[in-house]
Amino acid sequence: MHAPIVDSFIALILIGISWLTLTGAGLQLLGWLKFPETGPAERLFLAFTCGAGFTGTIIFLAAAAGLLISPLLYTVTVLLVAVAIRGWQQASLNRLDVMPPPVGITEKLSLFAALLLLMTALLLTLTPEIGKDALVYHLAAPKIYLKQHGFSFISGNIFSNLPFQSEMLYILALFLKGDVLSKGINFLALPMLMLGMVVMATRKLGSRYPYTGVFVFAMIPTVFELSHMAYADLYATLFVLASFYAFLQWQENKELRWIGLCGLFLGFALATKYSVLILPLLGFLGILVRFRDGEDGRKLVATIAVFTGAMIIVGAPFYLKNLVLTGNPLYPFFYGIFGGRGLDDDLARLFEGLYRHMGMGRQPIDYLLLPINVSFFAKMNSSRFDGLLSPIFLLLLPLLLRGRDRSPHLTTCGIFCATFFLFWAVSSQDIRYLTPILPLLAVFCGVVLTALAGSKILQAYAVTVILACSAFNIATIYEEFAKIRPLPVLLGSEARQDFLKRNLTVYGMYDYANRNLVPKDKVFLVNMKNYSFLADFDCFSDSMFESYSLNRLLSQSASPEQLLAGLGSSGFTHLMYDDNHVTGAKSLLGPREIQLFSEFRKSRLQPVFSDHTYRLEKIVF
Repeated sequence: MHAPIVDSFIALILIGISWLTLTGAGLQLLGWLKFPETGPAERLFLAFTCGAGFTGTIIFLAAAAGLLISPLLYTVTVLLVAVAIRGWQQASLNRLDVMPPPVGITEKLSLFAALLLLMTALLLTLTPEIGKDALVYHLAAPKIYLKQHGFSFISGNIFSNLPFQSEMLYILALFLKGDVLSKGINFLALPMLMLGMVVMATRKLGSRYPYTGVFVFAMIPTVFELSHMAYADLYATLFVLASFYAFLQWQENKELRWIGLCGLFLGFALATKYSVLILPLLGFLGILVRFRDGEDGRKLVATIAVFTGAMIIVGAPFYLKNLVLTGNPLYPFFYGIFGGRGLDDDLARLFEGLYRHMGMGRQPIDYLLLPINVSFFAKMNSSRFDGLLSPIFLLLLPLLLRGRDRSPHLTTCGIFCATFFLFWAVSSQDIRYLTPILPLLAVFCGVVLTALAGSKILQAYAVTVILACSAFNIATIYEEFAKIRPLPVLLGSEARQDFLKRNLTVYGMYDYANRNLVPKDKVFLVNMKNYSFLADFDCFSDSMFESYSLNRLLSQSASPEQLLAGLGSSGFTHLMYDDNHVTGAKSLLGPREIQLFSEFRKSRLQPVFSDHTYRLEKIVF
């Protein structure tokens, strides 16, 4: 048996153990919180979410204290396993019917297709990390935190001070196994989201087509892409779905434990992504609406206090960390109000402008056309929403308006989704940031089929829409799978290095530098994709505008000697850059800056290694 096959098998086992550990720890935590017994599917969904959130918080506290050291991390791992074992032992999960059986050919095919997509995503998960944002900061920053034993300000990496709840899980995964286990921890969010969707569909929305909704969600290309890369979006979505489910439970019985759990999960979501910052306001409004009949004011105050307290306890520390490291709790946004270490007026303006640039315009007509544009004209890896949905929601969800026998929760879900969509529309129109409501929108598709049971024509229309959109989306997913080609590296016919070189054009440069540079060297990366996770050497790069610092140095220098002094003052010994973006056709530098750099290269740079247009050169002092 080839060693890579063994490694893949070990990674698969560790991913399974991670699920058992996080879920078991969550079961124990729910037991300590005295939560009532629920159905096994609901219990597992809430337990995993709870376990993941609290595990991330524990690692956060260790990083904040500068204690990311081997003895502590091994101790945390052992304790988590011990708590998980106790949680599984005490859980009343004797029933095997965790998921309801699919009824009808549509549901059976949907479940089969969803599981097939899940297995496909798992295959990609077991390959080395090639996701852009993972290499830039989701894994790059945790790698540095591990090396430095705690949080630190990472110069140039603007994204390293975003909320980092899920990245705390990646810290532990990197420590135990590496990038593949980190990807595996991220992957686990997808099946648990699918489980939560089934619970939501059957227990709250009366859908008889829960697996159709699960399939619709899993086959969204953006969701599929997020499932096999170490990103944060699926965990934010998981926390939001669990929080909303707990809110619906509280709506039914007004038990404080449910609104407390709602606040807890919402706090985890806030600690994961800025894109959910609208949700606390929606939570407060939801509580006030529930008490609109003038019931006991003391109970209202107690409800708000429990909701807010739980949310702040687990969410606020991540914003406090940003405040301590950068001076800005919402770094790098709102620079004009809070400022921010490592930023200046121009960089902050460029950063916020880039986020506002996503989508297809900000004029009134663009907002009116937004549902059509995001459904039909979105494109992966593009400023046109940087993702792909297909028009399935636009074509199906209006049919909900004709139904009369609606679930009492359907209106609440609709208001929640519509409000979140409006917030997304006026912020950054990146489809990834819309992910928190996609599970509910997908569940709505199953609700539509349920509501149309009495109309064969409309139900045939709905099924046709689902089939047509799924064919388009799955074709896109297949293209991604065929491009990455995971099987050779998993089966051992392709080395890890060759896989990375095939999928990442710059990998050869990082690999050479890792093997040949010495610890005292420090590399200035320019237009090298900012894949600092690949770098085992000391380096600096601009995480967003890749030639910003070089351009600033050149503009402040009148001669090669002044540029040399500027680079030397920062301790740089080497430059690694894409010449096509520095002096070539794609350069964003001005003519004077290009001329100065060319003169500097002739007199002060010694070639070390090159690959296509990429250059590694030593600075000669």
